[in-house]
Amino acid sequence: MLDLSNLLACPACAAEFMPKRTNQKYCTPSCQKASTRNTSRGSRVSETKGRSAYHYERAMRLAEMLYTAPPQERLGVMQHILSFVPHDAGLRNILSDPKLLRAHPNKDNRPFFRGRDKTFPQAANKYTKKFFGVSVAHYLKQAREGCLNEKHEVAPAEQPKTYVPCLKPMRNVKCWHKPLSAEGQALAEMQAASDYARVAEIVETAQERVNAYQGPIHEQPSDAPQGALKSCPAHPVNTTTGLLPTCNTSTISARSSSPSTAATPPATSRLA
Repeated sequence: MLDLSNLLACPACAAEFMPKRTNQKYCTPSCQKASTRNTSRGSRVSETKGRSAYHYERAMRLAEMLYTAPPQERLGVMQHILSFVPHDAGLRNILSDPKLLRAHPNKDNRPFFRGRDKTFPQAANKYTKKFFGVSVAHYLKQAREGCLNEKHEVAPAEQPKTYVPCLKPMRNVKCWHKPLSAEGQALAEMQAASDYARVAEIVETAQERVNAYQGPIHEQPSDAPQGALKSCPAHPVNTTTGLLPTCNTSTISARSSSPSTAATPPATSRLA
């Protein structure tokens, strides 16, 4: 039968316990450690709140850095951020945070940047799976050990998103982050020159059709200056716009054969 008179109250959790030693004050070693630590350092509630606030604020700033970059530059931004993993403990804590990795926008949209559907750790997890074939947790471990598989074969995306472009199979994944090569630049310049030539050809063809639509070419007076517009007696050139009016052969021949018609000025001249 237990002697209840020997029961002691734990100073840390106020639970009653039966001491196993004569100098035992706490019920468990965890209560003893917590009491000793709090005695020397005091309450750490404010310290924990500040560290947590800095942790999630930095995660939001990393997401802002990623999503405010142009879509064609986001792969390079992610690669630059992940290059600090081996010597940045705070970044490793953000990438391995279960709350950020399991967050869902329909349940809690606070960890998401401006309505995006992925937090920064989730975007990093998709990046490491795409380019290294491992999750972000295994990537952190391999990055610290220096055994990353940088020659992982990249598969094409089934449903390309705005933040991950459709990728073709390749062996060297670093090519996606390099600038345009000299051969690619020359090819782009050749394509641009071809496009310019095609546009010039289209413009020239359109100009020929416009000239053909303006009717037959009439004789130019001998005393007219070189380069003057050619017109016909029935349809003079509009001096205001400088355009050559449209006429056809049948109208010109009919008006030239009839004296009364040829002598009568056109209706447009009477109105003017």
